[in-house]
Amino acid sequence: MKNELLLVSCFFSMSVYAQTIINAEKLNSVNDSLAFSVQVGYSGTRGNAITDQIDLAPSFLLVNKLNDFKLFGGYSVLSSDETSLLNSGFAHIRHNFKISNRLKTFEFYQIQFNEVLLLSKRVVFGQV
Repeated sequence: MKNELLLVSCFFSMSVYAQTIINAEKLNSVNDSLAFSVQVGYSGTRGNAITDQIDLAPSFLLVNKLNDFKLFGGYSVLSSDETSLLNSGFAHIRHNFKISNRLKTFEFYQIQFNEVLLLSKRVVFGQV
C-alpha cells in the first residue's frame, strides 16, 4: 500500500509541475484592455566586497477587438567593487491584427545584448 501511495503521489506531483508552462497568447482577453507595469529591483551588499544589482522590466499591453500591441523588456546590471560582472537587456515588441476568426497577422521585433555571452547586439524580426 505504501508503494502504491508513493507511486500515485509521484505521478500527481509530476503532473502538477508540468502545468507551469503558460501560453501568453491564450491569456488575451476578448475585451478591450490596457495595462502598463514596471518592475524595479535592487540588491546590494557591503562588507568584504561591494556588490550592486539593478533589474528593470517594463511592459505594456493594449488589446482591442482587432489589434493586440505588446511591448516588454528587461535590463539587468551586476557590479562588484565598481567592476561590471553582468550587463544585459532586451526589448520586444509585437503586434497582432485579427482579420477574421481564423486569420490574423503577427509582427515582432526584438533587440538584445548580453556582455557575459559576448553578445553585443542581436536583432530578430519577422512577420507571419
